[in-house]
Amino acid sequence: MDLVKQNKLLKWILIVLVLFNLSIISIIWFYIVNDHGRRLPGPIGSTGLMQRDLGLSDEQAKLVDETRREGMEKSKQLRDRMDELKQRLADELFNEPTDTALVSNLINDICSTQKGLERVRFDNFKKFISICTPEQREKLKPVLEEIMTAGPPRLPPPKGKGPGFDPQNPAMAPHGMPGDKPAPLKRPPTGRD
Repeated sequence: MDLVKQNKLLKWILIVLVLFNLSIISIIWFYIVNDHGRRLPGPIGSTGLMQRDLGLSDEQAKLVDETRREGMEKSKQLRDRMDELKQRLADELFNEPTDTALVSNLINDICSTQKGLERVRFDNFKKFISICTPEQREKLKPVLEEIMTAGPPRLPPPKGKGPGFDPQNPAMAPHGMPGDKPAPLKRPPTGRD
């Protein structure tokens, strides 16, 4: 009898966990597809949205769409090249001995490719701005500034009362960091001191 109850319990736990996982996957998928509900009317968005938000004429919308397609094609080629270079760099992590000249060349190539991506992005935005009227440029300016200055996502600093890493105070560094000396241990007062 206990074995039957135990099997039923395990089945219910399994069903609950499957439903939980499906709901988490659905939430993640929803946020990825909907981009957190944020809509940026820029060259990375749809031409229809930009046409409506910026008041682009049909001719402007056609030019913007062409500009966007050209930029996306060039960017895709560069991103593919970047992925290839990063894969080669990752493969080199496991080679013994590491070819430091190859690593240096790969890193330089990755930097050059990133520079090319930024150049394509800049030229694409510059061409897009040239298509717009002065009024449309004013509407577009804050959006493009946000896009151009956005860096990679960063993790928020840890919360809580625990000590964090403070480069000005190495004694506050977590133990085990290379080159750091652990903070001296202090004995709690015993009443004998």
